[in-house]
Amino acid sequence: MPFSPFVAYEASAGSGKTYQLTARYISLLLLDQPPESILAVTFTKKAAASMKEKILDSFEQMDEAMLKIIQKETDLCSEAILSKLPKTKQRFLQSTPAIY
Repeated sequence: MPFSPFVAYEASAGSGKTYQLTARYISLLLLDQPPESILAVTFTKKAAASMKEKILDSFEQMDEAMLKIIQKETDLCSEAILSKLPKTKQRFLQSTPAIY
């Protein structure tokens, strides 16, 4: 894995922590980590729900900023990332993700 197995984001409200955590989560999925093996903990239930929604939205329409973050974290090219999204989405939907 090209990055640390553990990460914590600490910043003020509205600074993009959930967005960064979402990109990290998708990166792990794209590196074939089982969704059940990834623990994502946010400060609020609202942020956890937002993260799940952003993950699903990103499977459908990945924005350029998220794509760049994922490229950096995974060392995958954008074409590889986009081609892996459908299968990754299926794995995610068939799992019980640990996002709290």
